[in-house]
Amino acid sequence: MSVYQRRYPDGRASKDWYVSWYVGAKQFKKRIGPNKRAAERFANDLDLKRVRGELLGITDLTPIRIADLVAKYTTWSEGRKAAHTLEDEQSVLCRLRARFGDTLAGKIARTDLDAYLSDRLTTVGPARHNRDLSLLKTLFRKAVEWDYARTNPAASMRKLREPPGRVRFLTDDERSRLLTACPDRLRTIVLLALNTGLRKGELLSLRWQDVDVKNRLLRIERSKNGDRRDIPMNQTVHDLLRAIPRRVDTPYLFANTDGAPQQYLKTTWNTAIRKAKLEDFTFHDLRHTFASTLVMNGVDIRTVQTLLGHKSITMTMRYSHLSPQHLREAMTQLVY
Repeated sequence: MSVYQRRYPDGRASKDWYVSWYVGAKQFKKRIGPNKRAAERFANDLDLKRVRGELLGITDLTPIRIADLVAKYTTWSEGRKAAHTLEDEQSVLCRLRARFGDTLAGKIARTDLDAYLSDRLTTVGPARHNRDLSLLKTLFRKAVEWDYARTNPAASMRKLREPPGRVRFLTDDERSRLLTACPDRLRTIVLLALNTGLRKGELLSLRWQDVDVKNRLLRIERSKNGDRRDIPMNQTVHDLLRAIPRRVDTPYLFANTDGAPQQYLKTTWNTAIRKAKLEDFTFHDLRHTFASTLVMNGVDIRTVQTLLGHKSITMTMRYSHLSPQHLREAMTQLVY
């Protein structure tokens, strides 16, 4: 429930006062006029009706615990989002359930979420904080849509300013040491990452139906941003895929013994990193290496953006400093 004046682009306030309120997921607004007290009286009357249960739809809310809301949201997400996105969401939702599991969704206030995210900031950075906040906004928006809460307590919460994106890529010597340290299966996955720029989740969820040998394309049906994209195969990728044994009990290129897609590489990856004596290097940095190599070999930044599947050029521009050649070429066009 809010009483406010509209603001014009130049900063001036309107003469009239408005009242805004929600019934379930639906927002209502009413212009009261130039009298602020009249608007406040109208808002107070609505509050009284809400308390008495007389406001339409106010008694229709269904109480649900956060633990049960998380379970319903997880079911809703499956089939709508990529496997690596679901995996990341589950890590956030598990922490949320541990903290608020028995609390009713309709009782969660913004102050509760502020305290929760503040505690998270003691162990994570702004980027992780912002991803957690995005999920909270979505979760409670669904709670409102499903009539479990009247308002979204995370709706007005703002993201933190993030530092410039980190770019760590392999030198030729580091790449050689890493590949030497990898067992066969991991070596195949690493080489595919270096030659396609695919994220770990995208690689591990690849199915044989996504491999178009005839046209030499890898098809990513649902990337992180929700779009489909095709990655051309170079000869290395083509040869690697032909060498992977195809199992009849699973559609996945990289599957566990039960046929489910492989999800975890942590143990073998950490062992390889230790043997290769690499510092400050993660699996995602293979993607940085792919992009950095393209840029340093003269591939234009728009093409790199397409191959990486970035919706915004801003994400790709972190690699632009690696190729000053286009700046030199631009300066040669100046003739006076």
